[in-house]
Amino acid sequence: MKHARLLVLIPLIVVLAACGKSDSGKTVATVNGEVVTERDVDDLLQARGVPKDNAEARQKATELLTNRILLVQHAIDQKLDKDPAIDLRLKRMREELLIEAAIRKLREEKPVDDAAVRKAVEKNLAGLHKNEYRASHILVASEDEAKAVIAQLRRGAAFAALARQKSMDKGSGQHGGDIGWRQQGNTVPEFFNVLPDLKKGGMTGAPVKSQYGWHIIRLTDSRPLKLPTVDEFMNNPQARMGMTRQMQEEHVQALVKSLRDKAKIKTP
Repeated sequence: MKHARLLVLIPLIVVLAACGKSDSGKTVATVNGEVVTERDVDDLLQARGVPKDNAEARQKATELLTNRILLVQHAIDQKLDKDPAIDLRLKRMREELLIEAAIRKLREEKPVDDAAVRKAVEKNLAGLHKNEYRASHILVASEDEAKAVIAQLRRGAAFAALARQKSMDKGSGQHGGDIGWRQQGNTVPEFFNVLPDLKKGGMTGAPVKSQYGWHIIRLTDSRPLKLPTVDEFMNNPQARMGMTRQMQEEHVQALVKSLRDKAKIKTP
């Protein structure tokens, strides 16, 4: 039973290693022509956090690996590897392993260390708008409808009342169009970009188009944005890790873009 539990818990990477051809280190077992090497045993013990110099553990690991090979050989004899569902899963597993390896190699070639993170934070903070704004809006489906709302407002209609009646954004509409305080990056650029040019209490003279529809925007108030210093950011482990992951993802996306640019991709 103890061996059975260990068999079930062998990590996937060890299973795949045992099923493939291995020529690393001294051969410790041969199973119908397939070999188990010292490297295979070392990998299994490392994956399970067991000391490599534990003789009993090495013996059990060798037995587990030979059992695995026997089961794989049996499955192949039964032609289970020809099952379309199994074949697809093997294909996906292979893809995942290769993608992980490609990303790991990319991170080794383009490491994101604290110096790189600090430089990115300095650049981001320097380019960030220094104010935040409280605004209200009325969101409608067409430009003509937005122009009609603007005309009503110019004739003296109450902004809050029209927001409740006409805005497609029901969440803010029930509050008279109020969307609270907004800063650069937490609302769509088309919306944010008009706010710095508005005076307190002022309204956009023309409809503003975004992916959500057409906005009529009114500025309620503005105030300086409380930004962290670079040192404060770097001393926050969660923030620093978030930036690190973002930069790593940007490297992956840049690689994918370069591959797509060079690839011949055809779609129906």
